[in-house]
Amino acid sequence: MHSNEKLLRDLFEMMSSLDTSDLDMGALFNPEGILVKSITPDISWRMVGEHTKETGVYGVHKGYGEVANLFVQVNSYLENYQMTELVSATANDDMGVTLFRSSGVDNGEPVDIEEVWVFRFRDGQISEIWDYNRIIHLQMVEDGERGRTGY
Repeated sequence: MHSNEKLLRDLFEMMSSLDTSDLDMGALFNPEGILVKSITPDISWRMVGEHTKETGVYGVHKGYGEVANLFVQVNSYLENYQMTELVSATANDDMGVTLFRSSGVDNGEPVDIEEVWVFRFRDGQISEIWDYNRIIHLQMVEDGERGRTGY
């Protein structure tokens, strides 16, 4: 296994164990923690997709401070966010990709989320992340029509 693939798998394991109901940014960005060891201080985290525009997280978030704020913003509109299943991870010296499932609660509705993150590496750390995701609502709305099916 490539060392960058191991980095992605270790990062997923750490992030999937987070309790997002009480997200402690100090602990998350602890200088000795895996997140800080995994990403460069000038990290660029790009949120893409129409729903990211609706929720205010669309665009590029740079550095630890903006990424910490991004996590707070996501946690404010998507309750109980949890990374649940790593479907695939692959990486080489320069780039990596993960495909995983996550879940949460959006406006009182449980959601299943399919996520693809594309990574760029620099000096053994993640320097860029492109975050693509599709939210799938699992419950029917009262009138029997399907809720938002993904965007």
